[in-house]
Amino acid sequence: MHICIAALGLSALLAASATAFTAVKIAGIAFLLYLAVDALRRGSALTLRPGNGPKRPIARVYLLAFSVNLINPKAVLFFGTFLPQFVASSDPNAGTKLLLLGLFFIVLALPMCAMLILTAEGFTGAIRRSPRLTRATDWLFAGLMGAFAVRLLFWRTD
Repeated sequence: MHICIAALGLSALLAASATAFTAVKIAGIAFLLYLAVDALRRGSALTLRPGNGPKRPIARVYLLAFSVNLINPKAVLFFGTFLPQFVASSDPNAGTKLLLLGLFFIVLALPMCAMLILTAEGFTGAIRRSPRLTRATDWLFAGLMGAFAVRLLFWRTD
C-alpha cells in the first residue's frame, strides 16, 4: 500500500504541504505513543499463549493488520521520503519506477522476514521463561516507542 501511495505522489505532497506532513507526523506520534502505553498497561504480546483469547474472524484480523501498517510511521517515512530519492521527480515514468523499486524491496525483504518468523518462537520462548525479562522487554519497547515519538515530534522538513 505504501509503495502505491508513494508512486501516486505522496512524497511530493508531503514535501509541498506542511499541513499534510504535520498530519502524517501527528498520526505517527499518536501511534507510537499508543504502542508505548499499551506495552506498559497490558504487558507484552510475548505473554500470549497459543489458543488463548477470543476467536476473531480472519477479515477483522486482516483489517486490523492493514490499518496498523497503513499508519506505521516507519513505513510512511521510508516509502514516502527515502525511496523517492532514487527517482527524478521530472521523470514521466516516476510512478512506474517507484512501483518497481517497491517490488524489489519486497523481494529483497521476504527472505529476511521469513528468517525472523522462523527464529521468533525460539527467541520469545527464552524471554517467556522469565517474567522479569518479559517485563523488562515491555519497558524497553515502551521506551523505544516513546523516544521515536519524541524524535518524530521535533523532526522538521527544512
